[in-house]
Amino acid sequence: MYPLVVVLAVAAIEGRPEVVRTALPLAVLGGSLAAYHSYLQATLTTCTVGGPCATVQWQTPALGLTIPNRSFVAFGLIAVLLVGIRRRV
Repeated sequence: MYPLVVVLAVAAIEGRPEVVRTALPLAVLGGSLAAYHSYLQATLTTCTVGGPCATVQWQTPALGLTIPNRSFVAFGLIAVLLVGIRRRV
């Protein structure tokens, strides 16, 4: 996500809508990795019930979404907005 900040900031300052060709693949790749992390988090179980790590949920107040889920939503939103810009140009 950090390279997207730099790429999109420079494009916004310079007024270059053709940045979609650079930013969209980054957003898709980041979304794919976030989806993989969300999948791992949802399916892997390494602790037994009552074990020391069974109480850790890693959920935050932001709609109860975990960090991998929030990054997946963010990358998806960025990709949708970039596709919208691509159609306007």
